[in-house]
Amino acid sequence: MNDYKYSTYDKILQFLTPIILIQYYATHVNYITIYLNFKDFEDIIGNDILVTHLLILSDLKESKKKLFLQCLVELSKELQKSSLRPPYESGDIQFAKSILNYVDIQDVKQLLALLKEIIALPGKPKGAKNKTYRGSILQKSPVFGELLFEREPISEQGLVGLFCSMLHILQNIFFLHNGLEIAFHNFEFIQEAFPDGSMNFIEKKKSNIGKKLIPFNVEFEFFSKNYISHGHLDSKEPCEFIICWENNLKDAEKINENLTKADKKILPKIIAIKDVLQTGKIELQ
Repeated sequence: MNDYKYSTYDKILQFLTPIILIQYYATHVNYITIYLNFKDFEDIIGNDILVTHLLILSDLKESKKKLFLQCLVELSKELQKSSLRPPYESGDIQFAKSILNYVDIQDVKQLLALLKEIIALPGKPKGAKNKTYRGSILQKSPVFGELLFEREPISEQGLVGLFCSMLHILQNIFFLHNGLEIAFHNFEFIQEAFPDGSMNFIEKKKSNIGKKLIPFNVEFEFFSKNYISHGHLDSKEPCEFIICWENNLKDAEKINENLTKADKKILPKIIAIKDVLQTGKIELQ
């Protein structure tokens, strides 16, 4: 999606010639989708709004589509004044779009505040793309001692590696869930499809007699918000826990209220490994 020959709306029509249509059919279909969905909003769309972002927004209702475009125009103006991070990415747009579907946002200021909060999240510094980038030195509590990882993860894969390296310590940290005190025990499996894996948990009892393993599906996400932007709320597969590096779903309760009203599956409980390392405790969020 990021290798489009023409990245902005005003250049799309240059692509629609018979010979090129045959050569790039799939891309052409996406361009047509964008054109049909946004031809009434040409006066709003600026050159800072990428084709990939328009494609993400193409299935929104007309009122929300207009609201989002107006917001992106305002956001682009503000980003031009800042060099703290590159322009917003497709994942940011997908997440904000998902939130817009679940939370009642009526005006540009509300949506702009949400998007500014999303893009202000920690990430690679400007110019870090395609370069080796190391996370900050890992800050941890005395509970964990020396770990295999010296630095914080910067991706979901790094998080999974860190989690596996500290699982033997997590097995001794019990936490309350649905009225039971439980702790991580082991993996049943890990897979590429959603959910990422299934883990066995063990219930805390005074004696080892009658102890049983409780299986729960888990999903690893670098940021908790990615659970929504990756479309997992729409999955029929159950998931009990989001295991993330950092929890940035501050509106999780509000989102769950709206999901319940819409008779949809709510968010799983969130375990933020960054917090666990700093406190030595597992506190569900």
